[in-house]
Amino acid sequence: HPGMLVKFGGHAMAAGLTLPAGQLDAFREAFEDAVRTLSRDEDFLRDVTTDGPLPPESLNIGTLDLFDTQVWGQGFPPPLFSGRFNVRNQRLINNRHLKLELSPADEPGQRLSAIFFGRTEALPPEALLSYRIQRDDFRGHGAVSLQIDQLLLDD
Repeated sequence: HPGMLVKFGGHAMAAGLTLPAGQLDAFREAFEDAVRTLSRDEDFLRDVTTDGPLPPESLNIGTLDLFDTQVWGQGFPPPLFSGRFNVRNQRLINNRHLKLELSPADEPGQRLSAIFFGRTEALPPEALLSYRIQRDDFRGHGAVSLQIDQLLLDD
């Protein structure tokens, strides 16, 4: 589709392009055709690398305090853990996110609040999840909560 793009550019972390407004649908169709032609199904599987499981006894404010002494950023993200959880309760908030109450599978008496941004489909009763531990200062409670990254598939 020569001539469709007026200009293009970007940098290592982003791409940019300009095209006439009337060409948006044609561009979208050409782009999707190119992706279908050049990709395989496995190209769309997300490879998740985690820091492994975090023991239930480490899901506490002390661990968060330790993490707060570290510097995280591009190329050095905060730890991403994985673990199996029993889903005690789940509800959709703002029609866009799941609010969860979880228990580590090997510590069923422990209850944790969690949020799974961008997920609307209910989780199974037991789920293998990747997550980050975070501080929940809502209403001044200073509790630990989990931000769920992904529902993982068992090997």
